[in-house]
Amino acid sequence: MNKKISNYVTSAFDKHKFNVLLFVFPIVLFCLFYINPQECICAPKCIIKSLTGYSCPGCGMQRFLHAFLHGHIIEAFSYNWFLIYALPYTILLVVCEVIAKSTLLCKIITNKISVYIYVLSYFIWFIVRNIFEI
Repeated sequence: MNKKISNYVTSAFDKHKFNVLLFVFPIVLFCLFYINPQECICAPKCIIKSLTGYSCPGCGMQRFLHAFLHGHIIEAFSYNWFLIYALPYTILLVVCEVIAKSTLLCKIITNKISVYIYVLSYFIWFIVRNIFEI
């Protein structure tokens, strides 16, 4: 009986995450389409850049999304080159978490080695982008 309740709670939690994602994601995209983060003082600023002066691996993501939503693909990727790699990986992680947990692709991208490679590339990008001021 406990396993049945556990499955129901897990299923309800997954549905809740999916519903929140379906509600929040379009609102964020709507805001980023109409509000240019370079011109708006209310757009959140990177705490790491504010405190240290160094660009974190995620710096430029708001500008990326704003340009990408307006169809300026090359300009978008110029704000953060790491997103060429990170965006597809993140989308696959979300799809695996919300929709298809048991597929072979999900097992590959959530494999410990894949996650270590992603985290390592994150820190390498942090160093490279600040050395070359990208």
